[in-house]
Amino acid sequence: MDQSRLLIAIVLSLVVFLAWQFIFSPKEAERQAAKKVAAPAATQPQPVKDQETPYRSETEKLVPAEQPAVEATAPQMARTLTVDAPLYQAKISENGAVFYSFLLKKYHEKVQKDSPLKQVLTDNEILGVGEMGFAGKSIAGLENAVFTADLASDLTQIKDGPREIHFLWRSADGVVIEKTYQFAPDSYVVGLEVTVKNGSSRSIQDRVFVA
Repeated sequence: MDQSRLLIAIVLSLVVFLAWQFIFSPKEAERQAAKKVAAPAATQPQPVKDQETPYRSETEKLVPAEQPAVEATAPQMARTLTVDAPLYQAKISENGAVFYSFLLKKYHEKVQKDSPLKQVLTDNEILGVGEMGFAGKSIAGLENAVFTADLASDLTQIKDGPREIHFLWRSADGVVIEKTYQFAPDSYVVGLEVTVKNGSSRSIQDRVFVA
């Protein structure tokens, strides 16, 4: 008897539990939908875009930085010196300290009296006479050297006695070259003396020539 009652009670309990689940419990599909709604959507990693560069007009692109101002050194201007003697008139350029004109006052180009004076040289400053150099070209810049004459005036008169004119040039490494021309009022002969002072840190063994 007691076993029958126990069996009936178990059956009734099972029926009540199943009925509760069927009536009050949400369906499986609803539970799955609820789970999907409740669960936060997984965020997909977004690809990192390259940092966009703002648009620049052509005038704004690659503007070079300002360079520091470099003080420009004006090139030395070569003077033309005139030597006026009783027998001749000569012109010497500080560019190389060379003669490029030598007019003979006692002679003419032709026999006619109105003929121009006799020009011994070319009268072309580029083709001067008295240019000096070294056989091995060991002194840089000498071929384009602009000498400085020790004269305030561009005109020198040779009248009362001999006269000297000194031309000086210094190289970038300290070599000093002095050319001294010697004039006499009663002679066509012009003397030349060249002095080289080596103020550099190297020896100079080249042969000096004058053309």
